[in-house]
Amino acid sequence: MAPRIPPECQPQAASGPTWRIPSRSNCCLIGKTHEMKVDTVSSLLVADIGGTNARLGLAQKRAGGGFAIGAQHTLKCSDFASPAALVEAYLNRLAGGAQGKQTPRYASLAVAGPVKNNIIDMTNHAWRCSGDELCRLLGFDLVKVLNDWAAMAYAAPFLGRDDTETLYQAQPEPGGVFALMGPGTGFGASALKPVGGGYEILPSEGGHVAFAPGNMQELALLKLLLQEREYVSVEDLLSGAGLVNIYRGLATLAGRPAEPKQPSDISAAALAGSDPACVETLTLFCNVLGAVAGDKALDYYASGGVFIGGGIVPRFADFLKQTDFLARFQNKGVMQQLMAQIPIHLIKTDNAALIGCAAWLQTSIEQQAAID
Repeated sequence: MAPRIPPECQPQAASGPTWRIPSRSNCCLIGKTHEMKVDTVSSLLVADIGGTNARLGLAQKRAGGGFAIGAQHTLKCSDFASPAALVEAYLNRLAGGAQGKQTPRYASLAVAGPVKNNIIDMTNHAWRCSGDELCRLLGFDLVKVLNDWAAMAYAAPFLGRDDTETLYQAQPEPGGVFALMGPGTGFGASALKPVGGGYEILPSEGGHVAFAPGNMQELALLKLLLQEREYVSVEDLLSGAGLVNIYRGLATLAGRPAEPKQPSDISAAALAGSDPACVETLTLFCNVLGAVAGDKALDYYASGGVFIGGGIVPRFADFLKQTDFLARFQNKGVMQQLMAQIPIHLIKTDNAALIGCAAWLQTSIEQQAAID
């Protein structure tokens, strides 16, 4: 019989999901089904390391299912020469606080970039090292590394009802694939595929696929960006820097000067309605996101649902609903009827990648214990 995940830990779009232990391959995280044990480890160090900031915390498995994340700190990646220095700084903070007696023995790091053979090779930061090396430097028993959006996918069975918001309600297909994606410093994507009694995690570098314009304005914007670079990816529009690219591009196309602005300036002015150019920029951003999310849903055949996360979109869910996000998501030619059957959810919690790290690490520990 397949192991049972408590109802409060089940993804809203699924029914009766089970858990599958990760294998030693990070390309396709799959293994035999195994019942998770409570309190196998008192606390796990988990980290979500992006191109700009890193969020670290201690995870503990709740008796009723899921994970609680405490002792959280956010550190700037640029302040540290290596991941080891980053983790050491976090441990020093713990040593000076109430968690000083709970120094963890195990760690899992979600990083923004491809992961192979437990090796960190970050896309937006010049860090490269292995989990085994970090284990030796930090004196841990085990350090595991996975792609940040693979961690987001792993979190799906453990997200609570308050962790997500439904943007579009539809009946998911039982056993259907979940697609997860979202913009932040870059653009990440992954998928969660039910297989037998568990899941297969499919990491990707979907933010680096070519941007495909959906109308004449976006085509003009693409031509403009191609004057600056040889290749225009989805991430060149759907990211913090991408928001600035859109703002500058629309200004050039309109024949007006583009004032120097940070991504936060653009989104703030758009949400306040104080700058029409910023409103236009954020609207186009949301529309392109809808088109790209629909493309990913088709790529993965995500009949189980689409989850939008990342560090940008959850801040303006109400604005998103007023754009053509949904229309662009569903406007896929002969596949439009299929697209109308796919539910769309917004991941609201900041802890999704940390929860995914904890779940993956706990099962890795148990797998290793079973081998030993």
